[in-house]
Amino acid sequence: MPKKKEEEQGGGAPEWMVTFSDAMTLLMVFFILLFSMSTIDEKKEAQLTTAFNNVFNGGGNNPILGESVGEDILMNNEDQLDQNQENEINETLLNTLKDLIHQKELQDYVSVEKVERGVSVVLVDSLLFQSGRADLKAESKELLIDIAGVLNEIDNQIIIEGHTDNVPINTYMFSSNWELSTARAVVVTRFLVENANVNPVRISAQGYGEFRPIVSNDTAENKAKNRRVNILILNKSEG
Repeated sequence: MPKKKEEEQGGGAPEWMVTFSDAMTLLMVFFILLFSMSTIDEKKEAQLTTAFNNVFNGGGNNPILGESVGEDILMNNEDQLDQNQENEINETLLNTLKDLIHQKELQDYVSVEKVERGVSVVLVDSLLFQSGRADLKAESKELLIDIAGVLNEIDNQIIIEGHTDNVPINTYMFSSNWELSTARAVVVTRFLVENANVNPVRISAQGYGEFRPIVSNDTAENKAKNRRVNILILNKSEG
């Protein structure tokens, strides 16, 4: 009798292996994308490489990202998204306040800038107060109400800072620049709360006297720059 034709051998991997390989490839691409958008130190980069090698070389029991590398990648991405969102909010806030100051033609008296802690609105003292006094000028109140309208659109914490030059003061009301700067900060804070609906929970007042100048007190012009009230709108991460 003729011998049976031998069954053909091989012909490729089982179907389940192809499906598994496709799934692992997609998973690898996903985590490489996460990895490319994250900041990972050298140790965790090595862990990530080892983990992938183990998976695709049949290494078995190690988790895909080894220890907590996967969690760290996701957390870093969330932090980056939060930072990007905060930057966008601050940029919008900055531009809105600048437009307001420009409309009121107060560029010589008010400046707005991004700082490390958030957005800063700096008002020279002569716009708000008479020399050596801490009661608001009537003409300054409309501006403060308009600024508050912007502040009330967000829920960031706010610090009102009072600053003076280095010329000593000793009156029946203020025995030093500490008292004057603090009183001015408190007056602005109270006005924003009582007349412009700023939530008192999110605003505070601080006085620094002459001890945080922005320029040297060597000329009359520079002293005028140091006499100021600063509305500091803190980053959300600080609140």
